[in-house]
Formats: sequence, structure tokens, C-alpha cells
Amino acid sequence: DIGTLSITLKPVDLAVQVRAAMDTLQGLTPKVVVRPGTAAGVADPTRLRQILRNLLTNAFRYGGEKIEVRFGESAGTVWVEVADDGPGIPEAYRARIFEPYVSAHQFKGLTASVGLGLTVSRELARLMGGDLEYDHDAKDSIFRLTLGAASPARLPSSQVTGLAPTPS
Repeated sequence: DIGTLSITLKPVDLAVQVRAAMDTLQGLTPKVVVRPGTAAGVADPTRLRQILRNLLTNAFRYGGEKIEVRFGESAGTVWVEVADDGPGIPEAYRARIFEPYVSAHQFKGLTASVGLGLTVSRELARLMGGDLEYDHDAKDSIFRLTLGAASPARLPSSQVTGLAPTPS
């Protein structure tokens, strides 16, 4: 029933897209530190903001007191990370968090999650030629969105059509 999803790729400034996503999340922005820097990537701006809103909302709901957004680039790719100093996703769930209807958090008092946000976010990232991954280092829970760098060869807009994720 979900059908197909059209993605329009074009060069974007990741910092601009982060600010645009944060503008829609009232009450969240004072808790978020956006590190200096940016990167130019190739993405659908609307879908990119959808992913960023999901990652920031999850960090706000389930993460620690400190939320950071960081940017970088390497070998033809750019990335944006949303990191928080919370306890992280339990080890038993880390391999499954991108599967439909999997939720690793059962906190009382928070809006219930149906477990589709990360699934949809990863699928959107992949439809844009990138990926979304999770890691937990010694202090932070980190979601890293990678995209292709905006190089002269990738600058023209293109259309990509793919299937949105469906429950398994």
C-alpha cells in the first residue's frame, strides 16, 4: 500500500538542512549543539530533513543531556552525525534497530514508538545513495548519515524511484 517514492537528488549544504530540520522541532533546539563545519552532499532536501528530524527527535526522547550534530567528509562521501551522551541502544537490539517495528526503548511517559522511524530513515538514505548506521563509542550513542559528496560529476539533478520499506 505504501507504493513508490520519488527522490530528487541535488546538491545540499548539510548545515543548512540541519538548521531547517531543527526549526521544526520546537523545544528541542536549546539542547542541541551544532558543531562548526558543514559539508556539501547530494540528497533530496525534503527527505534529508525527514531523516534529520527523526534522528534529533530520537536523541531528544531517548538520549542523554548532551546532543551534538557534527559534519565531515572523506573519500567522495560526506556525513552528518547526531550523537548523544545517553546510555545507548542495548547490545541485544543494535543489530535489529533498522528493522520494521523494532523498538529498543520502553520508557514510560514518552510518546510510544511503533518502530518505523529508523527503518524509513535508512531506506531513504539508501535511496539517495547513502546509508545510515549506528555506533556507540565509550561515551556517545552515534547515528551517522552518509551521502555522496557534491562533486561536479554529481551536480545535475536526477530522479530515483524506489520502493518504500514494507513490513516483513
